[in-house]
Amino acid sequence: MSSWETPGPAQPLNEADQPEATERPFTPFLDTGVANNSLYICTPIDFQVSCGYPNLAKLLLGLVLLLTTAVVAVIWFVVRRIQRRKARQAAN
Repeated sequence: MSSWETPGPAQPLNEADQPEATERPFTPFLDTGVANNSLYICTPIDFQVSCGYPNLAKLLLGLVLLLTTAVVAVIWFVVRRIQRRKARQAAN
């Protein structure tokens, strides 16, 4: 195993995680052919999902039901108001 390879799951080369370590291996590699990865810190990968698809589906279903109930309530209110107006006009 060379100095560039690390055991375990492959870690992405992400500048946002370790910016100073990202710059360092390339300069010596171009000069000597061996990369310097001494600044990299092995961080374990977290596979815990904070908000997965089942939770998103439940939220979306709740939102659809809420909007449907609101639309039906508004339609019912408008129809009832129109019926009351017609009843008042017929009574006069």
